[in-house]
Amino acid sequence: MDATLLPAGLAGLLDCAAIERRPDARLGTELYHIQDAHAEGYYLKFAPAGSMEDLDAERQRLAWLAGRLPVPEVRGWWSDAGGSYLLIGELHGATSSDERWKNDPRRLIERIVEGMRTIHAVPLDDCPFRNTLESELREAKRRIEAGEIDRAGFMADAGGRTPEDVYEDLAGRKGMIVENTFTHGDYCMPNIIIDAESIVGFIDWGIAGAADPHRDLMAMADSVSFNLGEEYRALFFEVYGAEQVNHETLRYYTLLDYYFGHHVVQGTR
Repeated sequence: MDATLLPAGLAGLLDCAAIERRPDARLGTELYHIQDAHAEGYYLKFAPAGSMEDLDAERQRLAWLAGRLPVPEVRGWWSDAGGSYLLIGELHGATSSDERWKNDPRRLIERIVEGMRTIHAVPLDDCPFRNTLESELREAKRRIEAGEIDRAGFMADAGGRTPEDVYEDLAGRKGMIVENTFTHGDYCMPNIIIDAESIVGFIDWGIAGAADPHRDLMAMADSVSFNLGEEYRALFFEVYGAEQVNHETLRYYTLLDYYFGHHVVQGTR
C-alpha cells in the first residue's frame, strides 16, 4: 500500500501500523488487515474508482445495523478521485468456513441456521434498504447491456439459455418474490464469525436489505456445498426446516445470482 496515495486522515492513522494485504477481497477491491501501535485490529477495504463494489452502501448498512446485530464498527470513511476506503473494527473469532469447525458438521450447520434466523428477525419497520429485487434486476440488465457478463460461462450453467432470456424470465416472474424479511444478501460461511461458544458477528453487508428469505437460503446452501461437501446441502435444509423451503424460489435466486457471481467479467468497469 502506497501511503503517498492515501487520503491524509487515513495515512495518519496507518502510521506505525502493521499492515497485511489479505487475499480474500471481493472482486475488484483490496482488503488489508491492520494492527495499530496499541495492538488493536482493523480491516481496511479499498474500492478503486469505477469498481463494482459500493463501499458507501456497506458503510450505510453497518451504521444502521449497529445495536441491531453484531457487526463491525465503522471506524473511518474516506473517498477521493482514486476510490473509496472503509475502515472497520475487527471481530475476534474465525469464519465458519475455517477448518477447525468442520469436525462437527451438524453443530456447525445448526449455528449457521441460528445466525440466519437472527438476521431474518431484524424488524423492517424503519429499514431504509428496500426494493432489493428491483434494484438487482436493474443492475443485471445494465451488466448485460454493458457486456459485463461472461456469456459462455453463463449459458453453460443456465442450460444453454442466454443472459437476455434468463433476465426476461426473471423479470416476468418477479411477482412470485415476497420481500418481507431483512436479509444479508451474501449469507455464506466466510461471512459468519464464530468462536468455540457462540456467533461473534457477521461481515460484508454491502447488499443487505428487505428481500425474500430464499435469497440467503440460496447463498448458504451453495456455500455449505462448497465448504463442507454436496452431501451436507440436504442437512442444511433439514436443520432449517425442509417444509419452509420452496425450491422454485431457490432456483429463481440461483439464476439471479449468475449476474453477480463468477459470471461477471473482471475488469469490465
